[in-house]
Amino acid sequence: MKESKQIIETYNKYLERGRNAALATVVRVEGSAYRRPGARMLIMEDGKWQGSISGGCLEGDALKKARQLMKGNSPELLTYDTTEKGAHALYLGLGCHGKIEILLEPLHPDDPQNPLLSLEGFFQREREGVLATVFNSNRLPLGTRYLYYESDPLEPEWNAYADGFAKALAVGKSTNYLFEQEGDEYTDIFFEYLHPGLELHIFGAGLDVVPISEFAKILGWKVIVYDNCVAHLAPARIPKADALLNIDFCQAAQSLSASRFSAALVMSHNYKFDANALKFLLDKPVPYVGLMGPRARFERMEQEFPELGAYRESNRIFSPIGLDIGAENPEEIALAIISEIKAFFAGRSGQSLRERDRPINDRQKTVSIKLSAQA
Repeated sequence: MKESKQIIETYNKYLERGRNAALATVVRVEGSAYRRPGARMLIMEDGKWQGSISGGCLEGDALKKARQLMKGNSPELLTYDTTEKGAHALYLGLGCHGKIEILLEPLHPDDPQNPLLSLEGFFQREREGVLATVFNSNRLPLGTRYLYYESDPLEPEWNAYADGFAKALAVGKSTNYLFEQEGDEYTDIFFEYLHPGLELHIFGAGLDVVPISEFAKILGWKVIVYDNCVAHLAPARIPKADALLNIDFCQAAQSLSASRFSAALVMSHNYKFDANALKFLLDKPVPYVGLMGPRARFERMEQEFPELGAYRESNRIFSPIGLDIGAENPEEIALAIISEIKAFFAGRSGQSLRERDRPINDRQKTVSIKLSAQA
């Protein structure tokens, strides 16, 4: 999400100069690749770019093709097969072992199908959604898009592709579908799962919160810090936080706007404050709650406050917090904590990739669906 927001911000500034631009979007990956589908690269007429579509091996070639394409109106699908051992692959210096398809499109501010306009609209609404992009079809124009939000009705012309939207929302992942019809008509669509991004709620404003907030902001997360000491909430102490809030747990019922994309850290080092913070979070829809300190500290809280046993049952509480990386100083501890939160929301174990028995990025399989002639 952070990269797409940066691309939109750069593009809006670039428009003030009235120059041409193009957007490269990874729409399908088979096998191994540095970037997943949904990765973007904004390419500007002066040769500058924002974002990336690979680890550096495809950007140069995409830049050359984009500068030829951006003055026109027709998008193009680029295919890089990094499994090839021929001269073309060697020339590009491709290091991965897979097939990468990239949709390259000229950007025009007055075009209703401008993909960055769709993305900008999504970020303004801050809801879960799916952005459908047609990237290979003999039925619909290349680059045709539709932004769908969960629980909204589909536009009639997109009803035939409802399975793609439903699957992406159900699993919380982007996916590819190939829809085939009688008469050899086909439509390849990339269904990109979008969500507003993670929010990190930190209870306690000690000095060890500073590196945590800095790491979180690097990843593009929203950071809100709560404390009951006004002096601890001076903006100069935690400059990266989006909000610093003085909290009174007796009057704070609506002060936390949490969702399933929220994580909470309880780390004031004050036993009573932390216990109150945990009780406050019990009925909030926060899937990850981390408590700073040794395991025995939480066990003591459970004995003194029986209602906290609900955390044990729901498996939401992480105490001690962080991955086991041998962290000692505040920066190392922050890295361990942020890494655990990232792994949790990505559904990963946090183990060494050397021990993983599957590809680093799960192979994306295209699902084929036969449509009726009436679709």
